[in-house]
Amino acid sequence: MPALKRYTDLPVSSIIATSLGVLTIIAGGGTIFSAISGNLNIAIAAPYAIGFLFGLIIGRGLGKRLSGPRLQQIFSVLTFSVAISLIIKGFNNL
Repeated sequence: MPALKRYTDLPVSSIIATSLGVLTIIAGGGTIFSAISGNLNIAIAAPYAIGFLFGLIIGRGLGKRLSGPRLQQIFSVLTFSVAISLIIKGFNNL
């Protein structure tokens, strides 16, 4: 996301949409591969899919009401929070 902001003149909302689109393609590919190989656990995947849909609906509504810089700040805080939680989870698994 920072690279798109630095090297393009896209508005922040388009940059966020592009980032989320790439994540969707990657996650969709992983889901399809898991389903084809028989390793897809619906009990684990369903809550994530439902959360994704709710997040999409809420994010779309907020995106229309918030300015570009504020939207970027919120996205940055959420992304940083996920990174910290993954780091903590990684250390707990050592």
